[in-house]
Amino acid sequence: MNIYIVLANITAFIHGLVCVFFASFLIVSLKGKRMPPWSFYTVLPSIIIQWYFIITEGNCPITLCENYFRKLGGQHANDGGFISHYSNELMGVKIPDSSVMIIIGIISSSILLAFIMRFIPKRESAT
Repeated sequence: MNIYIVLANITAFIHGLVCVFFASFLIVSLKGKRMPPWSFYTVLPSIIIQWYFIITEGNCPITLCENYFRKLGGQHANDGGFISHYSNELMGVKIPDSSVMIIIGIISSSILLAFIMRFIPKRESAT
């Protein structure tokens, strides 16, 4: 078994976990729960890194890493992004990359807005 294919599959699995983490993090943050301090220092830099790679490379850094391992293993790199590729391959649902990028932008912007709202002190009501 080719070690690069194994690394590509592990990277794809971790990428799926990261997607689930961000989606669940968004749900929790928008429900009004107070965010633990570690979340600010882990999620915010990862969103900034993700935006940078999407703007400069056109893809998520984890997808680029998976494609790199697939090429080293002699396989064809994924066409498009992670979500659009695996939704088509696993479920037969074709999602355009542009739609995925818009959704990712909305989700990451919502997470940033939720962070900002958690750190703004609440005003005392004048009654």
